[in-house]
Amino acid sequence: MKKWLLLVVTLVVVAIGYWYMVGRPTVVNLTIYFGDENAEFLEPEVRSVSVPPGESLLVAAINELIKGPIEPNHAPTIPSGTRLLGIKVKDGIAWVDFSTEIKTNHWGGSAGELLTTFSLVNTLTEFPEVKAVQFLVAGEIYDSIWGHGITNEPISRQPDLIGPNFR
Repeated sequence: MKKWLLLVVTLVVVAIGYWYMVGRPTVVNLTIYFGDENAEFLEPEVRSVSVPPGESLLVAAINELIKGPIEPNHAPTIPSGTRLLGIKVKDGIAWVDFSTEIKTNHWGGSAGELLTTFSLVNTLTEFPEVKAVQFLVAGEIYDSIWGHGITNEPISRQPDLIGPNFR
C-alpha cells in the first residue's frame, strides 16, 4: 500500500512539474522596426516579450509592431485598428494576412507606405525561416495595397532602409 501511495505521489509531482514547465510563457528578445522621427529610415527596437506556449514568434513580432513603438523618437508604421488574421511560412515566404484596417486606416503617402511595408518585411526576415513576405488583406492579394508599391508578389528585406546608425 505504501509503495502504491509513493508511486502515485511521485507521478503527481512529475505531472505538475511537467505542466508547469510546458505551460509557462517563454521570454524572448525580438527585433522589430519602426519609422524614425523624420520618416526617412527604419530603426530597430529590441523587446523582451513573453510568448505563450504554442504562439509563433512571428505572431508575437507582428503583434509588437501593431502595438507601436516604445521609444519616443520612433513612429508607428501599422495603422490603428489593424489586426493580424493569420500567418504561415512556406518555402521561405511568410504569407501574412491582415484585417482591412491596414489599408483603410493607412495615412497614405509613398514614404509612409514604404515604412509600413518594410517595417513588416524587415521585422519578419529577422527570422531565418523567412526570406520574403507576401501581404494579404482579408485573405486577398492586392496589386498595390496602399497605391504606390507593388504588393502582389513576395517582398524581400531592404537593409538600406535601416538607419545608418543601426546597419
